[in-house]
Amino acid sequence: MGLFIGTLIIVGLCCLAMGIGQLIAGRPLAGGCGNKPAGTPRCESCPKRKISGDSRC
Repeated sequence: MGLFIGTLIIVGLCCLAMGIGQLIAGRPLAGGCGNKPAGTPRCESCPKRKISGDSRC
Protein backbone atom coordinates (compact mmCIF):
# COMPACT_ATOMS: atom_id res chain seq x y z
CA MET A 1 0.00 0.00 0.00
CA GLY A 2 2.87 2.36 0.77
CA LEU A 3 4.34 1.81 -2.70
CA PHE A 4 1.01 2.72 -4.29
CA ILE A 5 0.69 5.91 -2.25
CA GLY A 6 4.29 6.88 -3.07
CA THR A 7 3.73 6.28 -6.77
CA LEU A 8 0.49 8.26 -6.66
CA ILE A 9 2.23 11.20 -4.99
CA ILE A 10 5.05 11.17 -7.56
CA VAL A 11 2.60 11.04 -10.49
CA GLY A 12 0.55 13.85 -8.95
CA LEU A 13 3.63 16.03 -8.48
CA CYS A 14 4.72 15.40 -12.07
CA CYS A 15 1.27 16.35 -13.39
CA LEU A 16 1.28 19.47 -11.22
CA ALA A 17 4.73 20.46 -12.50
CA MET A 18 3.64 19.89 -16.09
CA GLY A 19 0.53 22.01 -15.57
CA ILE A 20 2.53 24.82 -13.98
CA GLY A 21 4.95 24.68 -16.92
CA GLN A 22 2.06 25.04 -19.35
CA LEU A 23 0.68 28.01 -17.41
CA ILE A 24 4.06 29.72 -17.38
CA ALA A 25 4.62 29.09 -21.10
CA GLY A 26 1.15 30.44 -21.90
CA ARG A 27 0.55 27.93 -24.69
CA PRO A 28 -2.17 25.28 -24.84
CA LEU A 29 -1.30 21.65 -25.46
CA ALA A 30 -1.32 20.86 -29.17
CA GLY A 31 -0.81 17.68 -31.10
CA GLY A 32 1.72 17.09 -33.82
CA CYS A 33 0.28 16.22 -37.20
CA GLY A 34 -3.37 16.24 -36.19
CA ASN A 35 -3.77 19.94 -35.36
CA LYS A 36 -4.22 21.18 -38.93
CA PRO A 37 -7.54 22.59 -40.14
CA ALA A 38 -10.08 20.31 -41.75
CA GLY A 39 -9.71 19.78 -45.47
CA THR A 40 -5.91 19.83 -45.56
CA PRO A 41 -3.81 16.71 -45.97
CA ARG A 42 -2.82 15.85 -42.43
CA CYS A 43 0.07 13.50 -43.11
CA GLU A 44 1.89 15.29 -45.94
CA SER A 45 4.05 17.52 -43.74
CA CYS A 46 4.56 15.06 -40.88
CA PRO A 47 8.30 14.88 -40.07
CA LYS A 48 7.93 11.34 -38.69
CA ARG A 49 6.51 10.17 -42.00
CA LYS A 50 9.38 11.71 -43.95
CA ILE A 51 12.01 10.08 -41.73
CA SER A 52 10.52 6.60 -41.61
CA GLY A 53 8.95 6.56 -45.07
CA ASP A 54 5.77 5.19 -43.54
CA SER A 55 2.54 5.86 -45.42
CA ARG A 56 0.66 6.35 -42.15
CA CYS A 57 0.96 9.34 -39.80
